[in-house]
Amino acid sequence: MNEPIITVRIQNDERVVASSAFPLELLAIVAGLRIASKRPGLRKIVTDCEAALKLLSSPEKLNYWGNKANVALIKAAIALNEGKGNIEHAHSHPESRLHKTRWTRNDNGNFIADRVAVGDYGSLSEYKQLNFIETNTFDVITDLACIQTWFIASDDGVINLSPLVELAQANEAKLYLAERDVWHHKRLGREKDAPVEAFWSDRTLQHAAVIWELGTANTKNTARAQRIIFDKHWHSWNQAKADADIKTMCERCGEEDSLRHLLVECQHVHGKEVRDECIATVRHDLLYNVNMENREFADLLFTLITTDPDKHCMYTGLWTSGLRQRLAEGLSCLQTKYTKKKLEEWKKILVRTGQTLTQAARSLSGLRFQEVDEMPRHTAMSFKERIAEARKDKAGRKSEQAKKRKKALAKKKNRLTSLGLVNKNPLSEDENPLSLGDGNPSSTVDEHAHNFLDTLLDLLELEGSQNVSEAFSIGGVT
Repeated sequence: MNEPIITVRIQNDERVVASSAFPLELLAIVAGLRIASKRPGLRKIVTDCEAALKLLSSPEKLNYWGNKANVALIKAAIALNEGKGNIEHAHSHPESRLHKTRWTRNDNGNFIADRVAVGDYGSLSEYKQLNFIETNTFDVITDLACIQTWFIASDDGVINLSPLVELAQANEAKLYLAERDVWHHKRLGREKDAPVEAFWSDRTLQHAAVIWELGTANTKNTARAQRIIFDKHWHSWNQAKADADIKTMCERCGEEDSLRHLLVECQHVHGKEVRDECIATVRHDLLYNVNMENREFADLLFTLITTDPDKHCMYTGLWTSGLRQRLAEGLSCLQTKYTKKKLEEWKKILVRTGQTLTQAARSLSGLRFQEVDEMPRHTAMSFKERIAEARKDKAGRKSEQAKKRKKALAKKKNRLTSLGLVNKNPLSEDENPLSLGDGNPSSTVDEHAHNFLDTLLDLLELEGSQNVSEAFSIGGVT
C-alpha cells in the first residue's frame, strides 16, 4: 500500500480506568466516529469488535447494553453514528489467517491498527507513507465534552468507564468493608479521633471471587465460601467479640485461635495432614506445570505461600496491601521482561494456585465442625480427590465452551452478512476507511511498564469481567 496512511495511537492514561476491555474498545470506536464527523471523506469505519457493532446496530436495547458498557460511551457512539450504519466488521489478526498477498484493505488496516496499539512501529516499515499521531484516553474523553457527554469520576478526578450498575455495586462493597474497619477499630479500643486504618478495605475482592469461582457457584457454596473469606463463621474468636469471657484457645492444639491459626498455624494432626498435602500439590504444580520462563515467578509465589506473615490471606483470596507490596518487591528482583503474554501466564499461575488453596481452606474449616476425637471427614486423600474432581469439572466446562465458540463462529459470518455489516470485497480506491484493530487503546505492558504490580493485579481482578455484587452478597457487619 503506497497511499498515505494516518494512524492514531490512544494510550492509557492513569486518569481513566475501566473494569474490562470492552469500554476501551467502545472508546476507540467513539474516537473514530468523532474523527469521521469532522472529515466527511471518511465514509467507513472498520472494527473487529463484534460486541460494539451489535450495540450500535441495536440502540433501542439501551437497558441491556447499559449493563454491559458505560452509558455515557454508548450515548456518544449513538449520537456520533447518527444511524448511518457506516461501521462494518473485519476479522481480526489477518496475519494468522491469510498470506499477506491475499490481504484486503480492511486486513491491512486491521494489522496496522493492532501494531500501532502496542507501539510496534518497526513491523510497519513496508507502509511507506505512514504517519503517526499519539494521544491518550483522557484527551479523547475531554474532546467528547463538546457533545455534552458526562462521565463518572472519583474525588481525585479519575474517570471510570465501567457500567454504572457495576460502579454502584463496587461502591456498596467498598462501604461495607469500610464499616467493618470501623468496628475493627472499636474492638481494638482505639480512641475515637485516631485515624481508622484499612484492615478490610484494601483487599482484593475480585481475586477472591475468581479463585473461589463464585461466579458459577450455587447459593449454598457461595454462602460457605463467604464465611471463610470474610471470617464470619461462629468460631470462638468471633463469639468473643460479643462475650469477652469466651475462651479463644484452639481445642486441638491449645494455642490462641483465629482464622490465621486455623488455616496456616494449627499443628493438630488432622489439619496438618490436609495442609501438608495442599502445599505438596502446589509445589508439584509450580514445578511441573509451569514452563521454565515462569519458574522464577513460581518460586517467588511458593515462597510467599510458605513464609509470608500474611500467607493465610492467600487461602482466602483477600490479599493485604503488605502481601501485595512484598510480591512487588520480589518481582522487582526478577530479571525478566514484562509483556502482556507473560502477565497472562502469571495470572493463570496465580489463579490455579489460589484455587488449590481454597480447597484446603474448605477442608480445614470443615474439620472445625467435627469433634476432636471423631474420625475426620477431611483428609489428605479426600483433598486430593476434591482437587482432581474440581480440575476435571473445569476441563469439561472449557471443552463445552470451546464447542459453543466453534458453533458461534460458524454462525457469525452469516449473521453479520445478513446485517450488511461485512464487506466481502476490498474497499474501492475512492473510499477512505478508518480501521480499528482490537479497539483497545494501547494497554500492552512492556519493559517500560509503569507500576507493574498494579497491572498484574488488575489483570487478575478482571478475570471474567465479574463484578463484585455477583461474587458477594454483602451481609451484616461483624
